[in-house]
Amino acid sequence: MLYGIFQGISYFLMIVRYVLLAYCLLSWILPPYHKVMQVLARFVDPVLFPIRRLMYRIFPRIPIDLSALFAFFVIQILSSLLWRLYVMLL
Repeated sequence: MLYGIFQGISYFLMIVRYVLLAYCLLSWILPPYHKVMQVLARFVDPVLFPIRRLMYRIFPRIPIDLSALFAFFVIQILSSLLWRLYVMLL
């Protein structure tokens, strides 16, 4: 039962990671008003918005948006901590 919960959370984080990757790669090809980009943005923006807000407070004059890169790091850390918590609970 506990394994299923942790596995479900892990799958969700993996899906978020893949959608974020697709969003980043397609942003180089498609314009932001394209239907596919709008659908992906609805899923990715709640993840990226807090990171963007924090980054712009820390680095107000940074000319490039690195929020997706930091989101990947945060998701990877969360995934790692999730499985360490699972091992500790066994």
